[in-house]
Amino acid sequence: MRSLSVRHNPKWSGLTRLLRFVPFWLVLSCLHANQPEPTIADGSYAPEPGCRFTFWGRPDATKAPLVIYIHGGGFIRGTRNDMASLAGPTMDKGFAVMTIDYPFTQDLPVHSILRLCARAVQYARAQASAWGIDPHRIVCIGGSAGAGASLWIAVHPDLADPSSADPVARESSRISGAGLVDTQASYNMFRWAELVGYTGPLADMEFFSPVSFYHFKSNDDTPPDTPEARAMLQDVDMHGMIDAGTPPLVLRSQHSPEPPARRDDYIHHPRHAEGIVKRAKEFNVPVDHAPAD
Repeated sequence: MRSLSVRHNPKWSGLTRLLRFVPFWLVLSCLHANQPEPTIADGSYAPEPGCRFTFWGRPDATKAPLVIYIHGGGFIRGTRNDMASLAGPTMDKGFAVMTIDYPFTQDLPVHSILRLCARAVQYARAQASAWGIDPHRIVCIGGSAGAGASLWIAVHPDLADPSSADPVARESSRISGAGLVDTQASYNMFRWAELVGYTGPLADMEFFSPVSFYHFKSNDDTPPDTPEARAMLQDVDMHGMIDAGTPPLVLRSQHSPEPPARRDDYIHHPRHAEGIVKRAKEFNVPVDHAPAD
């Protein structure tokens, strides 16, 4: 279900043009001396622990587009404060800003974490009138795990539940675009051999072992053959969910295209992005991709 009509512009709307400069914002933010005070310094977008946010609104705005920054850290570390320095330069370009925290895999499996990240979109949309934002122009941007989460939100069918007693859950999780720096192509890591190239047993991958990542019972290099496991792995396969309804994607790869020598090289290898770009083009999804020099 894709219930919300969001604005996708193949000619790069103002929102998606902004995404094209994602890698340079980290430098730009360091030069931004006057960091604005947040409108909401410490809010909650879900009842689960760790689901906190900071929001910077635009004074007197009624329909400002919103950028939601999702931090990286392998779903085991990081904080929304890692992205806070981007608020000033992003607001200078006419956008409201939200940064979010989310639980880690120490407490929840990745598919639950991704749904909570999507709830941040739903929460912001529920506050659109009060926050002065345009509910039809919301984009997610992140690096590494934040990129993967942003991609998941962009490609996943709408999570809106019109029958829910929770007004936030009734809102659409659809977004207008995603900015992805060093993304993963899929969180079904059993597909990484196909999409990236296999470098060793999954059990040797500290950050992305089946036990820690999915809360499976073992670190076998083949998934459990149960309906529940198959459904969960399909639900976290961003590559497999790309279709004609996917919004514009902007991808930046900052790691070497050479064969990975370290786990970090493998997790962030440009082949992840290349696989997403190839799949997106099959459905005529607007993409802008710049690999590492």
